[in-house]
Amino acid sequence: MPAITVEKSWVAGIASAPLYVVTAVLISGLGLVQWFVAFLGAVIAIAVLYRKFVVQTVARGHKPSVVLAWWGAAQMLFIAASVAVIQMA
Repeated sequence: MPAITVEKSWVAGIASAPLYVVTAVLISGLGLVQWFVAFLGAVIAIAVLYRKFVVQTVARGHKPSVVLAWWGAAQMLFIAASVAVIQMA
């Protein structure tokens, strides 16, 4: 089985999908233009984090599947923390 190429845009998009969905829901109270600008900023920030964490970690020699699992776990922690903060407010 060939190794996963984490540098591909479609891999980054699929691997980051939970963050995209949660971000869209969290900012759903904004107006259309504000929502679009905020979501675009979030997508750029997520892409930068993906490049910094996933691509650079794989470049250092770690297995791509393990690093993608770490990325998924980090997303789930962020989502859980976001939900907890919202419920406390």
